[in-house]
Amino acid sequence: MRRIAALLLTLHNHRREIEKKLIFWMPLILLASVLLFFVRSEGALQESQRDQLALISSASSLLSQGIFESIRELSVISAEFEKNLANIPPAIATAQLQKQFFSAAGLNNQYLQLRWIDANGKERLRIDQGRTGPRIIATRGLQDKSDRYYFQNCMELMRGETYISPWDLNQEHGKIQVPYSPVIRIGQPLFRADGMRAGILIINLDAGNLIRGLDALARDWDLGFFLVDEEGEWIKGEKENDSWSGDLDRAEPISERYPDLWEAIENEASGEFTGEGGHWVFSRFSFRIIGLSTNWKIQSPSWWLLSRLQTLTILGLHGQSFLEALALLILGWITVFLIIVRQVAEQHEKKELEASLRNTRSRLIRAERLSSIGRLMAGLSHELNTPIGAAQLMTSSLVSELQPPEANTAVSNNNTEVQTDNARERIVEGLNLVSDCLERVAELVRTFKKMSVDRESMELRWFDLSEIVGDVTRIMDRAVREKGHRLEVDIKPGMMLFGAPGPLSQVLQILLSNALEHAFPLPGGSLSIKAASSDRTCYISVSDNGSGIDPDTITRVFDPFYTTGRGKGHTGIGLSIAQELVNSALQGQINVRSSRKGGTRFRIAIPLKAQPIKSSISG
Repeated sequence: MRRIAALLLTLHNHRREIEKKLIFWMPLILLASVLLFFVRSEGALQESQRDQLALISSASSLLSQGIFESIRELSVISAEFEKNLANIPPAIATAQLQKQFFSAAGLNNQYLQLRWIDANGKERLRIDQGRTGPRIIATRGLQDKSDRYYFQNCMELMRGETYISPWDLNQEHGKIQVPYSPVIRIGQPLFRADGMRAGILIINLDAGNLIRGLDALARDWDLGFFLVDEEGEWIKGEKENDSWSGDLDRAEPISERYPDLWEAIENEASGEFTGEGGHWVFSRFSFRIIGLSTNWKIQSPSWWLLSRLQTLTILGLHGQSFLEALALLILGWITVFLIIVRQVAEQHEKKELEASLRNTRSRLIRAERLSSIGRLMAGLSHELNTPIGAAQLMTSSLVSELQPPEANTAVSNNNTEVQTDNARERIVEGLNLVSDCLERVAELVRTFKKMSVDRESMELRWFDLSEIVGDVTRIMDRAVREKGHRLEVDIKPGMMLFGAPGPLSQVLQILLSNALEHAFPLPGGSLSIKAASSDRTCYISVSDNGSGIDPDTITRVFDPFYTTGRGKGHTGIGLSIAQELVNSALQGQINVRSSRKGGTRFRIAIPLKAQPIKSSISG
């Protein structure tokens, strides 16, 4: 609930800003959704088309494998039968052939018939595949096949050639067998020893089994698959009544149902066509391809293998892609909306935090400024005590000196004159001492006043660096001496800078105070302030020969509120404020180096002539 309330509050307070960002992002989200639709749609369509090509390839392999073994087995039987006809009596050779036919049919139930048809077209031997296995057809059941196309085509073959018939429905006694029995016939010519033709050996292969295998492939790929002969008649059609349209004459051929598709098929050996019925992939197939790898001479017609991706399926793919794109559009809009709202909220929260941080930093600098002035006051009070005390003592002495002698004291004129002269000399010396003390007091007051004014202002002006450093050392000198250390200054007079002297004196005071608090465990330490300049930069170093800073601490000395003297009342903001003043008010940089053997040096680099800027820490 809190998040929802925060969201609504952000929407209410920053509506226009959020709307501007949304107006920028919405076209991009819409474009991304449109691109996703086209990419996904095209990708899904291409994947389905690849599946169609893979189905055609798998179907070709299935058909080739189904025929290969039959041709090889028929070739073995044919060669042995020709050899027997040449070497043993015909009756024995026929008996041997019958035995081979029977064995082959028993081992392969796809062989519906195995026959020897003589040169006159008469069946001389026939084995049929029955329900319980192969059976021999009696002589009275043998037929005359001289008028059948497959016999005539096979009789025209040369030795070593194989004939594969078109797909059709088997006929018995001149009529189509019922129930329908789809067959492919594989035949080879027979030759006697004298070269005369002895007829043909032919196997009727169960084409229905091949079609069932093709159906299983199509189901696996979830695609439509069809077989069409060279005349455009369906072998395996779209509907059950379409199949075997050439034999049954009960359905329009593909050439009439899809004329544009048929025109494309007739012009190309393989290809793709999009139009009537959906997207088609087609390829010409012939069993002659088996001969390419076996050196068998095969005579076979061609067929067309077709795979179809229906229009509804294509629309479904587009629809799925559209839903994905729509989901992306909605999800993208919601995501971008939430991100924008969050970013706007975070940006404004960040701005508020930055403003608060600036205010806090300004207050800290202001507090440190006041604290430094307080330390100045403390130092000033110590410094003033000495000349004021001396002046008071001398004034009291002079008052005593000016008291008249007692009336009853008899003093000669000569003694009186001598005493008067001595008193006059002491009074003059005393007044001179009082004057010196008052001058010292005035100088300290002027120094304090100048430093106070400078620290209250960020106004840029020309100043002598040695004077600013001198003011700081005058105030800090007593504190240095009280702790038993010494302070050395190596800065030549006349080094002029254009900048803010107040922040610089405050930084120097912070660095000296920090050294006095942390650098020396015992009296006898030494501090130094040095300065040098290049063409545009002034380098000021504040060094000590104290115990140094350990490596873990030195990386954090400028972090706000980090201190190693928390138990001694230190806040850890002094060096942080010093860095802030150097970076912003003085437009420079400050770094620190410390040796493991002891000693620390803070180095300040500031421009000789600062550029006027709007200060963010004026307080």
